[in-house]
Parts: sequence; C-alpha cells; structure tokens
Amino acid sequence: MHYCKKCSKAIEPPSPIATYENNYFHPECLRCSMCNQSVSGRQFIKEKNGSLTCEDCNAKVAPKCNKCNKIFSPGVSYKKITDDLFFHNECFVCAGPCRKPIGADFYDLENGRFLCESCYDKYDMDYEKFMDNDESLVNRAPPPIPKDNPPPFQEEKPNVNEVDKLANRFQSNVNVTLNDKTSKPNVQSLPAVQRERPKPPVKEESEKCAKCNQDLVGTITVYNDKKYHTKCFVCWQCNEEFKEKSFFKNNGNPICRSCHSRNLVESASRCAKCAQPILDTVVTFKNREYHDYCLVCHMCSCRLAGQSIFMDKHDNPYCVVCFTKKEGKNCSFCHQIISPNQPNLVFEDKYFHKECFKCEKCGRVISSSESFYKGESENGAICTSCV
Repeated sequence: MHYCKKCSKAIEPPSPIATYENNYFHPECLRCSMCNQSVSGRQFIKEKNGSLTCEDCNAKVAPKCNKCNKIFSPGVSYKKITDDLFFHNECFVCAGPCRKPIGADFYDLENGRFLCESCYDKYDMDYEKFMDNDESLVNRAPPPIPKDNPPPFQEEKPNVNEVDKLANRFQSNVNVTLNDKTSKPNVQSLPAVQRERPKPPVKEESEKCAKCNQDLVGTITVYNDKKYHTKCFVCWQCNEEFKEKSFFKNNGNPICRSCHSRNLVESASRCAKCAQPILDTVVTFKNREYHDYCLVCHMCSCRLAGQSIFMDKHDNPYCVVCFTKKEGKNCSFCHQIISPNQPNLVFEDKYFHKECFKCEKCGRVISSSESFYKGESENGAICTSCV
C-alpha cells in the first residue's frame, strides 16, 4: 500500500499511481502551479521554490530569443545580452559581411544589430557598403560618364543690328568739328559711375572641438557627427587615449577595451556552480544560470546542455543514462529497466511498463484509467471483460 505524498491518502489498487522523485502521488494531486492541471504523463519543470510548471505554462513565461522568438528549452544554451535581450547561439550572428555567430567580444550598434570584432576592425562603421561582396566592392571601377552630356558653354555673339545702334547712339552724343583744329570736342558729360564701398570680408567662425570647445586645428576625429581633437577623443570612463584603433560603445559613449571587459565582468551573470561571471554561453536550469561546462552529470560528468536533465533527492543533476542506472526500476513483466521518461504503472509494489501491464487471459493492455482484478499468477491482472 502506498500513500500520496501530497494528500497523505492511501493509493488503493487498481487506482493509477504517479511517481516523482521517489515519491508516490495520485495523478490528480500532481498539478501545475499555474494552470492547476495534472502533469502526470506530461513534460513539466520544477521551479526554484519546488513547485511544478507544465510545458505549456512554462512557454508563456520563459525567456524567448529576440530573433526567432522561440523559447529556450531547459538545458539549451543561449546568450544573455541584457536582462531583456536573449539570443540562441546560432541566432546571435554578426550584422556585417561575415554573417558568422559572434563570440564574447562584439560591438553594439544600438539598433538591434551587432558587429563581430573582426568585421568592425576591417570595415569600421562602413560595413553596410560591403554587404554583397567585400572584395569586389573595394576595387569597383567608377561609374561610366553618360553619353548625353550637355554641350560645353559657348559665348553668344551680339547681334549686328544692336552693335550699329550702340555706335549711332555714341555719335549723337559726341560732336567734333574736324576743320577747326583749335576747337575742342564738345563732349557731353556722362554721369559719374556710382560704386559701392566694398564691405570688409566676414570672418568665418572656426569649428570647435566637441569636448574642449577650442578651435579645431591639426588632425581631428569625427564620431556621431561631432568633431574632436584627436587627443581629446578618449575613453569616456577612464579618460585615457585609445591604444587601439577600435573601441566599444556604452550607451552611445566610446570606451576602451579594458573598460569594456571590466563592464562585462561587473554586469555579467554569475554561475550557480563556480560563482564566476558568465561572459559567453549561458545555460539555465531550475531558474539558475550556469556555464555550459559547469552543468554536468553528477555521475559521469558529461555536459547536460541540450538534453533531458533529471534530479535526485539532493538536487544533483543526472543525464538520462546515469539516472536510469541509479533510480530506474525493472519491469516485472519483461524484466527490462524502466527509463525515467517512460510511462509506467505500479501494482502491489511492482513496476510495469505501460505496454507490459496486460490481462493474463486475453493479453490486452490494461490502461491506468480502467478497473481490473488481481489474477491467479504472481504478477497477473485480469480485465473486467474476462472476469
């Protein structure tokens, strides 16, 4: 006779029985903490507080990949960029020409895209120009000159009639007596030409450095449409000059590699096993975060990321093979071991595969939801149709 771990009532045969962590339950007592539905025979997850959550409810609250919008299954490794930004390893790829998965070091373009260190060093912020074929675009020839160019400018010649009119007008204003050598030409006085006094040239204001506000002379650096003296363009955190040609961004401000690494360490999640910062791949299990090499089987030390994980009474993780060897029961009918992820039945302290619990007369499989009677043999049962 077994007793339910939750309601403490006896589980009398032929009532179905559910086993979990070496404890016995009525199937209706083993419920999801969110939807209150039975999790017997279904996939479920044990929360940090010990409550159980079915797979459907877990999908509603579990973090999702920012690219493919799929949830992270238990034990699946992923990258955590911020508290609200997660990616599968295969989804976190470079936005540059290489399109390869990004490692620990990357550049945040602040528009939902990221550049790997290699593409940033090679293309800087001009990476979009090289997206099709970086080699062919670099040496691309200039575009051809259009054939239908406008003709060169030609000065228009004045009309002959206009020249004659100007000559006659000039003669009418000048009367000269050619026979009288003493006479002076009678030239009508022309109005004086009115000239504006030239204005002094306007002195253009020189551009200022965005940091020191002094005139920009010598070599300058342009960042975010702002211009700096090269010596003024320094790390926003430590105020030191950049020792490399590349730098990182922190809320839009340039920082050096040393400060970027220090920020990663300070803001990174801590592994639940070794307590060291997780700078690359994150694996979650039971609401805790691990390095992928720290979440291993307690018995064989194989990595558990991406596979089913089982726990013993002391919350030690096991792979399915080792947990079967440690906690698995032998079927009383076929004498084969019952894997923990296989449905099973318990009758008179004996375990059966679901498909092995049969009527000893007709050989039909007896399900856990129907009534039956004890048979004549030691492990036998008789269905209601054969009584």
